[in-house]
Amino acid sequence: MRFSFHLPSAELVRNYNDSLKSVLLFAYTILIVVREGLQAIDEDAAIDPSRLALDAVLVDVCKLLAAIALFLLSRQLGAIPWSKPNLNGSMEEGQPLNSLNSGSDEELQQYPNGDENRRARRSPSPAPALLPISGSLIFTILAAALTSCSRYFSISIRTRLDPFTLYLGLSLSSVITALYSRVFLRRDVEAKHWQAVLLQQFSGMLAIQSSFVAYLNHTDSTYPSILGLALATSFPLVLLDLVYTTHHRISIPTVHILLFACTLVLDLISLAAQHRVPDVIKAHTSAFAVSDVLEILAQATSELLLLAIVYCHNALTASIVTPFGIVILLLTIGVFSATYTVAFTAGCLLSLFGACYYLTTRARTPDNLQKPGNLLLTILASVILVISIVYVAVNFHRPSNAENTPRFKPKSIVDLINAEQAGCVRKALLSDSFYPYERKYHAFDNILLIVFFSHARYNVNLDYYKEVYSEFFPNIVFVGPGSREDAGFSHSYDVLVDSYEADEDLSDPSFYKMAGRMAHHMLYTAMREYDCYDGYLWAPFDTLLNIPRLQQFDQQHFWYHSPFGEYVHNPALGDEAANKNASRHPPPLNISPDPAINLTETWRGWGQDWWWGEPHVGLEVCMRAFNKVPLDMRERLAVKTNGTRLIGGSADTLYIPGQHRDSFMEILGLFLETDCFLEIATPTAVHLVVPPDEPILYVDHWWIWQPPFNASFVRQKWEEGFEVDTFHTFHWGEKGADGVWRGNPANIPDVRRLLLESAKRQGSELPIRDVDHMPS
Repeated sequence: MRFSFHLPSAELVRNYNDSLKSVLLFAYTILIVVREGLQAIDEDAAIDPSRLALDAVLVDVCKLLAAIALFLLSRQLGAIPWSKPNLNGSMEEGQPLNSLNSGSDEELQQYPNGDENRRARRSPSPAPALLPISGSLIFTILAAALTSCSRYFSISIRTRLDPFTLYLGLSLSSVITALYSRVFLRRDVEAKHWQAVLLQQFSGMLAIQSSFVAYLNHTDSTYPSILGLALATSFPLVLLDLVYTTHHRISIPTVHILLFACTLVLDLISLAAQHRVPDVIKAHTSAFAVSDVLEILAQATSELLLLAIVYCHNALTASIVTPFGIVILLLTIGVFSATYTVAFTAGCLLSLFGACYYLTTRARTPDNLQKPGNLLLTILASVILVISIVYVAVNFHRPSNAENTPRFKPKSIVDLINAEQAGCVRKALLSDSFYPYERKYHAFDNILLIVFFSHARYNVNLDYYKEVYSEFFPNIVFVGPGSREDAGFSHSYDVLVDSYEADEDLSDPSFYKMAGRMAHHMLYTAMREYDCYDGYLWAPFDTLLNIPRLQQFDQQHFWYHSPFGEYVHNPALGDEAANKNASRHPPPLNISPDPAINLTETWRGWGQDWWWGEPHVGLEVCMRAFNKVPLDMRERLAVKTNGTRLIGGSADTLYIPGQHRDSFMEILGLFLETDCFLEIATPTAVHLVVPPDEPILYVDHWWIWQPPFNASFVRQKWEEGFEVDTFHTFHWGEKGADGVWRGNPANIPDVRRLLLESAKRQGSELPIRDVDHMPS
């Protein structure tokens, strides 16, 4: 049975259409504010790329079902829309919805002054040609592909960067939409609208982001990600605007079914290419809550409303309304958190004014007026487009097979606003008084040096260490299993005490309880107590640090002797080929055997076998923590290690960039919930957390158990053609003939001379106090 209906009067239709357009804008804006606001205040939410990819697929399913339902309903009602009203207001046979926005000549005579927009629509510009089916299919499939790309960039930014970078990309999409609506759709984008889009809304978002720039997670992929997101967000809107406003032989509901089906297929391919789909489904569907379902439905609804805005308005309006809702959210959060910085407040107001100005003036402007093409502008815009695509393709690095973000919990809007509002205040350190002279060396001014003691054997070890390295590190914290009260009250707070499983018992051969087996708990404690540093350098008191070499390492990356590390160029080793020769460097960390193998059965004890098979702290124990690590991190490491493997080896020199402090502590904390050995837990945590687009800089670290245990070892390695960035074990003293250990003060000037020799080898200068008066 088919239903039919009589068209209402033209005035009623006009009022209904205007109300519908306003309701769409209002509903979409509210939905954006609510959806983004819930994500902003959910402080416990850990962003998992695999979960976001799965959610995208489920959103596609919801949209496809909605499109099919709408198609069936339209067929039942006998009113299937074939296109949006054309530009000159004419009515095409078989396109009943055209009459909703374009009346007859009699209706125009009946309401001569009632609708200036409609009179403008009936301009003498010719009606567009009928688009062939193939053209409709191509544009729709291309829009689906770009929509999938937009999600790809959005997930990357959400998981690796910060929300403000995402919002900046969405604001930039308004500018791109305006440009290519003018070039490809020949839309008449007026100067006042350019001003609203470019000078106000986008500039306002730039001003907002500038107030948080010190707290954002910028990487080499930040700007390619912003541009890629903007391009992939704007062009689907432009293409769909073209499809909606062009006559073709495919109905709009059919276009939507094709669009959502293609997007679903592409998102499924993307999910399968980056993740193990059965594992993702098993990991996430079992934990789905009602709130998750509502979030997916809200996302699907917002995307459907956005298409409705393109249909009822145009692509530019759709690209502007999303940043408009986001700015309302930011301003609301700013008001409730009392954030009134000049940049943030001015940016919000400027962006809000730009969006409001466009939306209000746009309502008085004829819809979809065309303007003659400009060949020069078209060529220029095409060149810019090609250059932009090449730039994004070359500079956006995101490895496949689940090598996604390492960040366990990226900063939310609330986190960033709170950080900007309060700033990051460092806790006072005793090391401020370690070096009472004018500082001439500043390479590590914003780095915290964490020096740990497995045993409470501080005595001259701490004093000599402080004497040498406080000149180069103004921020030092000593951490150990006991206080230094034996040196008197004035030294009772020299050490941050952490005695967690610090006992030692070597009497039982079946459980060789070394005192430092859980020293990574000290690392966690120190990083928890002392926030706000650009990086954290971790080393025991008996590791020598080659300052002229370490100052050449980029403090934005991890430093470790990783099997996947990147060598830092050393002029003393020769040319680039010599630097990349692995035989010129000490051995890296080890990759574990297959955890599925029962190594405990064949373990012969420490000394004969390494810790992998140790039943109390070895691989079997560590796997309990490893299996709790987010799936994406484990998959990323499995790609590098050719299967599920852990990393093990010396943990005597490690540098953690400050921007990865939170994620590193999250993962290290999982291992600390078990008795996993220091030299398995720490290197594995590093390799789980390191971003896929950032290298681990290779530290030439030596672990020695034969003398010389002093600076002579470094000079010996230099003569052999090697470099020593750090080495363990370094002794600040030795046992005398009576068997009593005593500090050797001669080690202090000897190490300082060694550092000068190293600087000369590197072709650099190292300012050291009283160098001319050091004893020989």
